Amino acid sequence: MTPAVEQLRDIHGLDSAAGWPPTLSAWMLVAGVLVSLAAVAFFWRRRRRAQGRWRTETAHTFRRLHLRLERICAHEGAGELCELLRRIAMAYGGRRACAGLVGEAWLAWLEGHDPEGFPWRQQGRCLLELPYAPPHRDRRSAAHLAPLVRAAEAWVSRPPGRA
Repeated sequence: MTPAVEQLRDIHGLDSAAGWPPTLSAWMLVAGVLVSLAAVAFFWRRRRRAQGRWRTETAHTFRRLHLRLERICAHEGAGELCELLRRIAMAYGGRRACAGLVGEAWLAWLEGHDPEGFPWRQQGRCLLELPYAPPHRDRRSAAHLAPLVRAAEAWVSRPPGRA
């Protein structure tokens, strides 16, 4: 053998590359994933809290309306109830599905989407005329609207997926 070949030897003693400590790019990747997860959790929780707040505020509004039914005229009570029903309907069904509904179509939509199956077509007819009638036309109290208010309250107390 030649002297140059005799000088060649195998390389021993090299360890395999260790995975610890991680490189800077690995730390940045982990940090990015953690920040992304925290952001998703934050916005998800914020959205859930806003939904709960909407329900709570609407339930309080219904309670106040219920207490005032004896003292206000039917025109005013029906107007407030119609406004609250539209808010509920848009929260559950979306603006596109129910904002343009009027008359019989509106009552049919309410009846079809009410979780308790309240007969809105029969008992809700006053909602089609009272809010738009002159206030002096109907001087009776709004107490006869109590079943409608209770039905709407039951709707708000349901979770969003079940309406």
